[in-house]
Amino acid sequence: MWINVRSIDGRLDIKLNDLSRLCSIKELKHKLVKPFQANSDRLQLFYSGKQLVDGHTLHDYSVKLNDVIQVRIKPEMVPEKADSTSGYESSASTVELVGDDDTIEIEQNCITNIREEECSESCFYKVGDLIDAKEDSSGSWYEAKIVKIIKVTTLDEGFHSTLESDDENLQQHSHRTANGPIGQTFALDMDKHYAYYIIYEGFEDDPPSKIKFQNVRPRSYKLIKPNDVKVGDVIMVNYNIDDPKERGFWYDVCMTKVEMHKRRVKEIVATILIGCSNTPVENCSILHFDDMFKIETPVELIERTQEMEKRMQSKPPPKRKSKPSCTHCQDNPQKKCRECACAKCGLKTNPEKQILCDECNVAYHIWCLPIPLTEIPSEDWYCAGCKVDTDEVVKAGENLKMSRKKAKMPSSIGTCNRDWGKGMACMPRSYHCTMFPKDHFGAISNVNVGSMWKFRAQVAECGIHRPSVGGIHGRAEDGAYSIVLSGGYEDDLDNGEEFMYTGSGGRDLSGNKRTSGQSFDQKLNRSNLALARNCDAKVNKVDGAVAKNWRDGKPVRVVRNYKSAKHSKYSPVEGNRYDGLYKVVKYWPETGQSGHLVWRYLLRRDDEDPAPWTEEGKLLAESRGLKMLFPPGYTEEVKSKVTKASKRKLDTSDVEANKKSKISKVLVVPSDLLKQIKSDKLNKKLWDDCLTVVDLGLAEFRQKVEDIFICICCQDVVCKPVTTVCAHNFCKDCLRRSFKAEVYTCPACREDITNIKSTLPLNISLRKILQTLFPEYENGR
Repeated sequence: MWINVRSIDGRLDIKLNDLSRLCSIKELKHKLVKPFQANSDRLQLFYSGKQLVDGHTLHDYSVKLNDVIQVRIKPEMVPEKADSTSGYESSASTVELVGDDDTIEIEQNCITNIREEECSESCFYKVGDLIDAKEDSSGSWYEAKIVKIIKVTTLDEGFHSTLESDDENLQQHSHRTANGPIGQTFALDMDKHYAYYIIYEGFEDDPPSKIKFQNVRPRSYKLIKPNDVKVGDVIMVNYNIDDPKERGFWYDVCMTKVEMHKRRVKEIVATILIGCSNTPVENCSILHFDDMFKIETPVELIERTQEMEKRMQSKPPPKRKSKPSCTHCQDNPQKKCRECACAKCGLKTNPEKQILCDECNVAYHIWCLPIPLTEIPSEDWYCAGCKVDTDEVVKAGENLKMSRKKAKMPSSIGTCNRDWGKGMACMPRSYHCTMFPKDHFGAISNVNVGSMWKFRAQVAECGIHRPSVGGIHGRAEDGAYSIVLSGGYEDDLDNGEEFMYTGSGGRDLSGNKRTSGQSFDQKLNRSNLALARNCDAKVNKVDGAVAKNWRDGKPVRVVRNYKSAKHSKYSPVEGNRYDGLYKVVKYWPETGQSGHLVWRYLLRRDDEDPAPWTEEGKLLAESRGLKMLFPPGYTEEVKSKVTKASKRKLDTSDVEANKKSKISKVLVVPSDLLKQIKSDKLNKKLWDDCLTVVDLGLAEFRQKVEDIFICICCQDVVCKPVTTVCAHNFCKDCLRRSFKAEVYTCPACREDITNIKSTLPLNISLRKILQTLFPEYENGR
């Protein structure tokens, strides 16, 4: 096993060879002392977002082949000398002056020149007035009541500047109201030094909100008829910015278009004034003609009439219709609702006894909880779905907590004293193949007959045979997709075009064993049954069956391993080789040499390409440039082993040849594919880059296309590609999820892509090219 170790700043990058997955973190730190020139206690290792701590192994952290571990070198701690000349500590939040008789403590950052004084009334309002208040977050007007008035007698510079900017915004639109300016200038100068504490109607249980004079006005009560509205009037209407067809909140609007038809208003278009700064939103069609209110003018208390006093204090106008806070129950107090009320019982009673989850904001009665509470806790509370078990959280520098599944694995129990972590058979896959579905029968477009891989893990990664250890890949109810001819049984026969295969099972593989002798009878189930279903005959679990027409059976991909050479001359000398498609001719039970029942299968080759051991197959493989494929970094690993004593001699000639070899025959891109590539003008630069590796062979060309046309969201080849204006390619589903999350910028460069939100146009040319190179890849997504 080999891994890469890189400094946290990227300046130093080394490769460690001949490692074991059972290598401890402490031992790994000792190996890094010399290259990083730091003691092991100063090295901090990080992998996959975790800090690697002593007492664990690389296997515990699931470190894989060619993975990168980052190293941070802690600075050496130099003891600081106390400064005897300093009379105070600079890091303290207070400065203590010591005198003869007393001690003076001056608190920093708490100096203020704002002084507040509670009073019962201001120039325009008094406690108990029914008003309209503008809420900062939505920028709309709500019905509210004044419960407290504060007079600010001394203001700081920041508060003054805020008031001045608010005065400008207020005066900017005051001349456009339907009934004159809002407030007199002299009274405004006096009343801007007051702050109001209000309670919104319907939210009486919430604490009072503090707002300024500019966001308060008398409650509107006078309806305006649609025929009385004129262009230029500023009135208050109901509007939903997200969905204009539905009822929303109350905003000030400036009428820009009033279209009449037969003395009736047909269409009203206005500019919505949103927020404290009255930000205009133009060309908004007003649909609710029956709810348009005149904006009331603040009147000084000394000028209030008796009718106005009654309306402001004791006789509120009918409540206006607004967007319901809960769309499920439409704010019906008699209707049960698990969205806005208790998520368990749905009742809206006793809101003071309902507790909110601090993560999902779902409410529960304290007696409806799985473990009822007697009172609402003062600290944060989380429901069962949001609560995180603190015992399962591993903080930086703490020991790793294994899952139950991993803790029970034979590799974690450690009953074996042999170091199994160095073998490639125990290496996990670096990535999973998604270019075609797992249940795909037949050949794979990007893997040719005669392709060779050094290790079984590579065979699993390319998707020809996905199990890393098992010999049969299939499902009992579907069939077998691929098999591997490896060690096999003593009486297996292999004639190349036809071979006899023995099913799986009958061996005791308890613990972490990979192989064992036959100890009990095999059964026609699971993978054995899957392979039997490939035969063109009805399944017979007792006597087996013979195919009616063996060519009509389901194809099986066959991979031969070098270990099967003990009973076959058709096996490769090294590694694993894909030999094409075979069909099951018949299957039957019989007693093997071990004396136990085994299931036999006769498979016959049925592939268009010649077998790789024939002269035609060898010439075809040479023309395609097929060579033994090694995992990245394997060349350096072999070189490091050559210098050490080993049981058998390691030949590095093939590895060097694979690295330096050039394909004698240049890959000629088919004319129809080249025509499709030229038609994709949006990705011309990317295709020019791909065509630079054509002379290295079809495999390299396909790999280059996979690397370039990868979706940055799902990290896979783009499926149903959409090319943005900034020349980046994404999966259509990935962009749809991005828009659903209200992200309307390119995930790669943050370019605005709102223009394709509604259509999401597919790049048909690119899609056809990818389907030509990888015919099954969309089925595997």
